[in-house]
Amino acid sequence: MIPHTQQILADPARGDGHDAEGRPGDCWKACVASLLDVQDYDSVPHFVALEDWWGETVKYVWAETGKSLRKWRDPAFIPEGLDYFIGTGPSPRGDFYHAVIVDRDGNLVHDPHPSRLGILAVEDYFAPLPVEAP
Repeated sequence: MIPHTQQILADPARGDGHDAEGRPGDCWKACVASLLDVQDYDSVPHFVALEDWWGETVKYVWAETGKSLRKWRDPAFIPEGLDYFIGTGPSPRGDFYHAVIVDRDGNLVHDPHPSRLGILAVEDYFAPLPVEAP
């Protein structure tokens, strides 16, 4: 896991996860880059700024890993053989969601925001998983 720091930060005056120019923060991009060990941060798209951010993220993860990006809520589902995950949940900086890297127990491993405060709680987990044969 290569820790990347997000480059677009939420404007506290807005309180909605967007910067002063209205661009969504890029914590998701930073987490995808970190989780996939991408060296060049600028080579990763700013997914959340795209209309179909989830579909574009899934396609990117597939192209990089040959695995399918999956989402789940139940921490008991965590698959064997994986150490790190993207965790999302409420941000401590406003009324919006934030993405971080967590371990198998939901502990903060890396927060891409410069404050490194993490999230208030992990509500969703994301990770690239092998596609099961039918």
